[in-house]
Amino acid sequence: MPVLTRLDHTLAALIVAILPLWGACVLAIVVHKKKGEASGNLRLRVYLGTMAIAVALAGSTLLFWASQHRSWGDLGIAWKSSVVFWLVFGVLVAGMWPLVRWRALELAKAETIERVYKALASPGAGRLLPRRGREFPAFYALGISSAICEELLYRGYLLWYARQAIPLWAAGIAVSVVFGLGHIYQGRQGVVGAAALGIVFAGLYAATGCLLLPVLLHALVNLHQAQAMQATVRRLPPLPD
Repeated sequence: MPVLTRLDHTLAALIVAILPLWGACVLAIVVHKKKGEASGNLRLRVYLGTMAIAVALAGSTLLFWASQHRSWGDLGIAWKSSVVFWLVFGVLVAGMWPLVRWRALELAKAETIERVYKALASPGAGRLLPRRGREFPAFYALGISSAICEELLYRGYLLWYARQAIPLWAAGIAVSVVFGLGHIYQGRQGVVGAAALGIVFAGLYAATGCLLLPVLLHALVNLHQAQAMQATVRRLPPLPD
């Protein structure tokens, strides 16, 4: 068992604390912005800032890991080809077409678009979501970068960190709860939904020993949500800033 250092504890604390604090701070800024301030520009700065923080944390984690001469496989970023990996990969690929078809049918329904529109128009976390076409490229980039960085930080480092003290199943649940709390700015529903997804991602990682499938699924979830928002913005009247 590797010996945890003070830097290990510090890094774990930063991962646990920084993302939810950042989310809460930017939500407060956007919600309480002064009248006349361009919300679109503010949201773009939030997306870019969130990406910068996530990349900085992930990069610091990689540098620290390398400095300790630890196995990359323990962090989940070494290629591990196995029967289980290809079986799970095959199931995911096989499920893609039905999922894409279902998504197209859902987005064609007026009630689905109205539900997304209400989420975008909500006075809380909805103010952080894109409302103009020019905001979506940055939002898509955020969806992809957050999938990579969050899987490295939560399923990679934090899960490894927690496993030094508790069993894998308990570590998976604990890290998923922390992952959910990282989305506390989205409200109770966002926390519960993120925690549930976190358990799925942790299960994929535990089954395959590699972060590749959790990253891919995480990115697909983020891109699906972004596409639903973009379809809503295109079809319904513009939302006020």
